[in-house]
Amino acid sequence: MSLEFKSISYKNFQSVGNSKITIDLDRSPTTLIGGPNGSSKSTLLESISYALFGKPLKKVKLAGLINSINRKNMQTECVFTKYGDEYKVVRGEKPKVFKIFKNGELLDQNAASKDYQATLENVIGMDHKLFTQVCLLNRERYIPFMDMGAADRRKVVEDILDINIFGYMNKIVKGNTDSIKAQISDLEYDRSLKLTKREGVERLIEQAKSNVYDQVDGLNAKVSQNEDTIDNLKLKVSDLEDSLKKYEGLDEKYKKLKDKKQKFSEFSYKFTSKMTELKKERAFYDDNDQCPTCTQHIDEDFKQSIITGVDSKQGEITEQTTKLMDELKKVLDKIKEISDQLEEKSQIQSSINTNQSEMNFLDRENTKLSNQIKSISEKKVDDGLDDQFLELDKKVNEMDVTLNELMLELEEYEAMRSMLKDDGIKASIVDDYVGFINKRMNEYLNHMGFFINITLDGNFEETINSVNKQGFTYDNLSTGEKSRINLALMMVLLEVSAMKNSATTNILFLDETMENLDTDGVELLMNLIKEKMKHKNVFVVSQRADEFRDYFRSEIRFKKGEDGFAAVEII
Repeated sequence: MSLEFKSISYKNFQSVGNSKITIDLDRSPTTLIGGPNGSSKSTLLESISYALFGKPLKKVKLAGLINSINRKNMQTECVFTKYGDEYKVVRGEKPKVFKIFKNGELLDQNAASKDYQATLENVIGMDHKLFTQVCLLNRERYIPFMDMGAADRRKVVEDILDINIFGYMNKIVKGNTDSIKAQISDLEYDRSLKLTKREGVERLIEQAKSNVYDQVDGLNAKVSQNEDTIDNLKLKVSDLEDSLKKYEGLDEKYKKLKDKKQKFSEFSYKFTSKMTELKKERAFYDDNDQCPTCTQHIDEDFKQSIITGVDSKQGEITEQTTKLMDELKKVLDKIKEISDQLEEKSQIQSSINTNQSEMNFLDRENTKLSNQIKSISEKKVDDGLDDQFLELDKKVNEMDVTLNELMLELEEYEAMRSMLKDDGIKASIVDDYVGFINKRMNEYLNHMGFFINITLDGNFEETINSVNKQGFTYDNLSTGEKSRINLALMMVLLEVSAMKNSATTNILFLDETMENLDTDGVELLMNLIKEKMKHKNVFVVSQRADEFRDYFRSEIRFKKGEDGFAAVEII
């Protein structure tokens, strides 16, 4: 484990006086934190939050953390190791202190306080928000996952997966996209003006260079040539249209075969679904000798009769499926044959369309040529027109290059925007983890003796299934059952957070999160914690310390000392 917390010390912190309290954070795998109300149980969590991040867990000002009697010399010290190096963070108020020591040497304090804090968070590998999600689960900040709406649930998971960055990226990309669109619009307008001017100059040059009679003769020859070409194209179109007759009725046949193929697919799906049901039914009787719900023994003869019936049905379905596949192959072969013919038909039709388009083009060209013949007049060449045309042509070409580059850049940004939307990369990442969350959550619930199946979909709406309970919802559950579900989810999200963010430490504080569990629930949860969190030191703050004591390796008891300040007893 890369990050291991060793100890936390604090004095003149809230109700703690000038006598320093030191808690070893790696002394025991499970520690119960108890004491009467107002005995400063949660002060331990507050001191860790302040020492590492300069922030309290509760919504109070920093001045509210200083002991109200001594009013000065508030100080915390947190010691941890990372990759073999030992760090000590000293932070306090009145006087203000913030120092970071690495292997006994003070790290450079020349940077601003904000940058110095960033240095510390870079060493820890977490900011305050993530730390309070995976290390300090405080009742002031903790809302049970299942008590949230679907949107808030999704936001929690997105925060843990650290994918909100895609939203910020999307805003940046949108701004760049809008800027490029504006540049393209301006450039296209300027290009249009240049093109119009270049075309005008080009017309003047052509008119001035050509002798009117030579132009007329050439244009008339072009018209005649176009007319000959049009006549030849008409003959080709007529021959092609005759060849299309042999393909009549193919579209209807193709549609019927596609419909038949679709019906085969539907039958195949039904057979597959039925076969899956039969496999599940047989697996149930193969794997169970008693009912998991009522624990009643399943008679062997009854079981064998069910298995025999299931095997028979599976055989029938296999036989029907084989016949279905044979029929389907025939249909697919016929579809391939007709599809090839339709492709031939399409190619012929494409040739017809191409020839007709060419005839239309030649008709329009002849109309233009006739108009040019009428309007030609002699003009003397102006030497300045050539230079003007070349300059305009150069500018248009430069604009074309720039415009092409901007269009390619716009395509890239549009593709990025598509990926960065909520239904893009984020949805894909969340979907990848939803299956893992569902699997782990139900495993943990089974470990805690709660045999139901909860499934979260991509929108984090839950579906609850339980044997002999139809239409079951989260609201139907008892308070204790709800607590088990939320604790299971909490452990899964901690696991996901560690996987995604590499935020793996040796401590986990749970502040009054087990209060709604009965004794059996607490025992099962602690067994699960001991099994699944072997490398963590788990601290549980509870008002029911007397009930839970037997499930913990060690205990920290807070109380009021004779001097009125908080005191601690470590057992």
